[in-house]
Amino acid sequence: MKSNFLWLSNVFMVACVFSAYMIGSGFATGQEVLQYFVMYGYWGLTGGVICFVLLSYVCISFLNTGHVYKLKKSTDVYYFYCGPIFGKFYDYFSTIFCFFLLTIMLAGAGAVMEQQFSQATYIGAIIIAVLALFTVIGGFNTVVNILAKLGVILTIVIILLSIKTIWLHSDNLITFQQHSINNKQGLPGFYRASSNWWLAAINYVGFCLLILGAFMVTLGASIKTKKEVIAGGLLGPLIFFISTIIVSLGLLSQFELIWDQQVPMLILANQLSKSFSIIVTIIIFIGIYTTTVPLLWNVSNRIIEKKSIGSKFKITTLLIVTAAIIIGLYLPFDKLSNILLVTNGYAGIILLCIMLHKTFLGVFQTK
Repeated sequence: MKSNFLWLSNVFMVACVFSAYMIGSGFATGQEVLQYFVMYGYWGLTGGVICFVLLSYVCISFLNTGHVYKLKKSTDVYYFYCGPIFGKFYDYFSTIFCFFLLTIMLAGAGAVMEQQFSQATYIGAIIIAVLALFTVIGGFNTVVNILAKLGVILTIVIILLSIKTIWLHSDNLITFQQHSINNKQGLPGFYRASSNWWLAAINYVGFCLLILGAFMVTLGASIKTKKEVIAGGLLGPLIFFISTIIVSLGLLSQFELIWDQQVPMLILANQLSKSFSIIVTIIIFIGIYTTTVPLLWNVSNRIIEKKSIGSKFKITTLLIVTAAIIIGLYLPFDKLSNILLVTNGYAGIILLCIMLHKTFLGVFQTK
């Protein structure tokens, strides 16, 4: 009985860490879901299915690689899949991408602070940056423990907000027409990931792949059994998939209000009540924090391995955060998300193809 409980708790921990990592600035604010799913109407929900299938494969693959091979460095995962030449490219490329995605997280925090409280954007960015800095300095185990606990809260509140919105505005979903989206194309503030829904879904997996690699491999090394790898690798994307569909429907039900907003989820919250919007604001900040932390850990750990604990690691992490704040506050959150996520998503698609080739080749050789 005790062993079953331990097994379930380990699987749930992996799933919560994955969910907390994925529900970051772009997802918790609604901007990511808006650009990758909502902007395609109901076809975007089909894109969510594609994401679930591919993210399950990616998550299980990375966790299993860490579990089986216990790689010396987390970024060795790229050499494992791609060989020395392309592996080196993705090693450096993923680190640079994680840094720029870190700037998006801080830009998101600034956008929330400005939209909800009419305060300067740098205040929100600095709050998240300081919290992430002290968490990362505490080490990888600290990061995992915090993400596992906050992942549950994040998912529940965001889903409840979306369900309540769907319940109140279900008529809008029934009468929703594609021309509501088509009429907005070309207007200022209209951003979407691609010209069609299925490419947007694959692109989404592509950029997720680049931020998941090093972190999930390190997490996989701490997992004890293959069953935990598979179960946790499926449950995490499943929770994320369900959340994506519900949030997408919630945003679709209020599309005319949210399509050009920096933080769409706050619009939904304010439609319910001002007091509830404060709670959602806190949850969004938590969502930004839970993605900022592993991103910062990825970059800092790549430059200076955490094994060499000391002032060097702390100073490096501080410099990374400072640079991310400066860049993140320079560009608008929605525009920054569109440019960086989509561009890097295509690089991730190539890596996904390489991983699939290696997986199928391994299965064929085994047989």
